[in-house]
Amino acid sequence: MTPEALHSSGNSRWLTPEFIIEASRALMGSIDCDPASEESANKYIKASTYYTEYNSGLDPANTWFGNVWLNPPGDKRGVLTKAFYARLISNYVTNKITQACYLCFSLNQLATLQDIYAPTHFPFVIFRQRIQFVDARTGKVGTQPAHHSALIYLPPKNTGMSLQMEGRYN
Repeated sequence: MTPEALHSSGNSRWLTPEFIIEASRALMGSIDCDPASEESANKYIKASTYYTEYNSGLDPANTWFGNVWLNPPGDKRGVLTKAFYARLISNYVTNKITQACYLCFSLNQLATLQDIYAPTHFPFVIFRQRIQFVDARTGKVGTQPAHHSALIYLPPKNTGMSLQMEGRYN
């Protein structure tokens, strides 16, 4: 199956269900920064700082800090996903963020992100059931995607949970 077939909804604006946000907030204690969000999502994400398509979280002028929640926008080729993940890893390695939860839209994405740094080097969970994301345009729950998603946790470095990361971003 091609990437186009896997991501064929034509909509890249899918919001994370609240139960995933609540679990991530409980794990990290708070959400300080959401670099790929929008105003309607932040009503329940409650990040003190969030960036949207209008003030991009990929803009180097926009600082990521503290506890980060990241569900990057999808695109058929994975360019945005990889760019957000690369910035997340760079900020983590250089201690600009404390910890993060990264929602990986598909298991296929886990494989493609290994070019940057293997997400499986961090604690993660693969959801037993497919996530029903919320359409940001309509506020309605969408149908289940054709694949499973995973939540990657980048823990605080002083917990002993993270692996040594050398080379590419140091």
